[in-house]
Amino acid sequence: MSKSTDRGNAANRLFSSEKLLQEAIAGLLQRMPNISGVQILQGPQEYGKDLIFTYKGGLEEEILCACVVKKTEITGNAAHSSGARTVFNQAQQCLDTPHTNMAGIEVPIETVYVMSPFDLSPTATNSIRGQLKDKSKNVKFICGTYLFSLFKKYWPDYLADEAAAIDQHLKNIVTTLENHNPLFGVAMNYDIGKQSVFAKKVYVPQAFFIALNGLVAGSVVTESVPSSALIGGALSVDTLRRLNLQLENFQSAVEYLQGWGLVTNGDIGNISAPITNFLRVLEDEWRHTVVHNYEAQEEMLAKRENRKFRRVSPASWEKKYAWLFERSETKLGKTSDTLATLGHLVSARDATLSSLELEFSNLDQSLSNLARPWNEFLSDSQLPSVMNLLSCAQAAPDGLFKISSATRVKLPSNLLDTWNGSILIVGAAGYGKTSFCRWNALRDAERYSLDKAAILPVYIPLHQLSGGKLGSFENAFLTSLHRSALVGKSKATKNKEGKRIRLYLDGLDEVPSDTRKRQIVELAQKGVQGREDFQVVLTARNHVHGPYLSWLPRLSLAGFKDEEVKNFINQWLAKNDRVNFYEQLNRASSLANLMHVPLLATLIVLVFRQTGSLPENRTRLYQVFVELLSGGWDMAKRMMRQSRYEQVIKLRILQSVAAKVHQSRRREFGNQQIIDAIENTFSKSLASEWKSLRDELVSDGLITKSAGVIQFAHLSFQEFLAAKQYKGEPSAKLVSRALEAYLLGDSWWKEVIIFYIGLSDDPTEIGDWLVYKMKHLVTTHKEAIHRANVKQILLGITEFYPHYPIERHLKELDVREVAVSFPN
Repeated sequence: MSKSTDRGNAANRLFSSEKLLQEAIAGLLQRMPNISGVQILQGPQEYGKDLIFTYKGGLEEEILCACVVKKTEITGNAAHSSGARTVFNQAQQCLDTPHTNMAGIEVPIETVYVMSPFDLSPTATNSIRGQLKDKSKNVKFICGTYLFSLFKKYWPDYLADEAAAIDQHLKNIVTTLENHNPLFGVAMNYDIGKQSVFAKKVYVPQAFFIALNGLVAGSVVTESVPSSALIGGALSVDTLRRLNLQLENFQSAVEYLQGWGLVTNGDIGNISAPITNFLRVLEDEWRHTVVHNYEAQEEMLAKRENRKFRRVSPASWEKKYAWLFERSETKLGKTSDTLATLGHLVSARDATLSSLELEFSNLDQSLSNLARPWNEFLSDSQLPSVMNLLSCAQAAPDGLFKISSATRVKLPSNLLDTWNGSILIVGAAGYGKTSFCRWNALRDAERYSLDKAAILPVYIPLHQLSGGKLGSFENAFLTSLHRSALVGKSKATKNKEGKRIRLYLDGLDEVPSDTRKRQIVELAQKGVQGREDFQVVLTARNHVHGPYLSWLPRLSLAGFKDEEVKNFINQWLAKNDRVNFYEQLNRASSLANLMHVPLLATLIVLVFRQTGSLPENRTRLYQVFVELLSGGWDMAKRMMRQSRYEQVIKLRILQSVAAKVHQSRRREFGNQQIIDAIENTFSKSLASEWKSLRDELVSDGLITKSAGVIQFAHLSFQEFLAAKQYKGEPSAKLVSRALEAYLLGDSWWKEVIIFYIGLSDDPTEIGDWLVYKMKHLVTTHKEAIHRANVKQILLGITEFYPHYPIERHLKELDVREVAVSFPN
């Protein structure tokens, strides 16, 4: 094999795309003496120029040169795009068309260098010999051996490993992202269908939105400082304790706001002293008034009884009058001191919250200006402060904020194609954050390799950075790129070539330590600050908040819309299967609703692909859903999130909450329902840990929390878990009431009853019990019974237990008009 062939093979290994060759040459030129201003050019206005650079002439004048870069061999074929004549004409075009610099000034090209890793063949030279006579000083060929000698002299490391590093990086990213699909593990663990290579290519882009809630101050702020009317009224020790607690909560709220930069350090000190002073003066005056009134009465009584009365010194009040303080209620006698300190407290409160009021004003301004295009909204200089306030409210203690309105700014699914700024993508478990990163990173890599885009993807599952030293930005995030020419040497260097690195940082919620979360994000922010050639795409679950994230627009990943559900099904299923799937799905309304959640939609389709039908007992699917959303999804992703509580404990608590909330005919609930569920299910000692347990439930994804409002991620989860709670009830009183309510027309209980039927371990027992209950109600409430609901329960029995002899009960239940729906 000839040396020329060896170099050709080496060129193909080193430079898998023309883009990679251009970047390598750019890096080479930057390392050569007297050369500056190296730029990779793109677009039709560059007239054949792939790169430009300047070098200093004999009198240190700047001479502008251009490069025409060809990855393939330059041949003597005049008709080929790589033919020497075609390439020479491209070089001639470079000379004929000046370059317009950043100042808008046209600068002529003095010399054009045609560069290729392949030696220029004699045939190619002969084809342009005549043209070279006139232009030999202005067009020069730097090819093959000579080009490699320049690399060896000025950038020897590149030939050793640099080009291969980028190429290998792209190959690794494709291999890693195609093979690392947690759905494989889910399908195997739960026996719900096999995955195939085809599944790697199924992806339906989802839209984004920014949730903009209107906010006002909550009760912790508005009701914390008492009014003068309250102080002037009758005060008891319970009132004083309540005021103490309110002001303590207010002071804690101010400290929380300070952590988000919404009040300053000085404000905390300014409010602390007035609170302490007011409570001291109020209590002293109240105690003085209580004792004064009591002793005045006792003194009058002593005079009547002709006996001496001796007042107690203030130092002995607590010992002598503890019983009196606990039960007395009195109006303050002289309130001048108390009212004065109250006035100081009100002034301090208003001053402390002035900066927060300004943030409210900025938010209101953003809400009033939503008609503008989404990209203008993302570019708004006020957006970081708005994001900071909204995130602060999402994670705030109960009562600090109150949501006054809810608005969504809709963004397109192809946002990455038109938006170059860094973003934070949030969503509940199973909403497709990792799928979004996988699909877009694979697309970026493919387009980069094919010279269709100038975006090099870097994908990092952030749980890999949970421990150890982070080091520099490059060490933490760019090790796979080695010392690529694509990575600029100077952070201050602005990108003029259009090349960019898109850094996918996936799963911030999978980093256990809050401190490490902050360190990772701050390192990324510092590394890309002022860099137009870097874009960060960070993902996390909804519950992850912190002021360190406010520099990133917080985009929520929307669930599938109806059209996207259809697209998803069409990608997964053959045309003949779709009709059958839609027919079955229409009969299972709860499953149809869950098709809007990407993960759950995938599981439903996997079951159908395996069996040809949706499960007869869909409670099995819901059991899989709740297990996945209470830790199972993390295991499928091979990521062990730190958990203080076992899955069985969390699910039993959620079952208790679901039953209580459903009985009250609500979806929303608060902390007290969680505390009650813990106490009723386990113990009061565990109830003391309610906050950490609640936060873990939120991070799992089965429940969501926003500004103090908690609810199940989907109503059907609440219905399923309520049914599981009823199944464990020995007396069956609660489910009997629910059944009666449903048969009398209350549709609120429909899905709970259907799930309850499906959860039974004994078809005969549950069937006989239901029929007995229905017979009783048909007899006692004949006119009030809703026949359609009777039918639904009978259909539920036959759906879950096809062999149950339902037909023998139809006449007794007097449902002959619906009997045609059942087998004879």
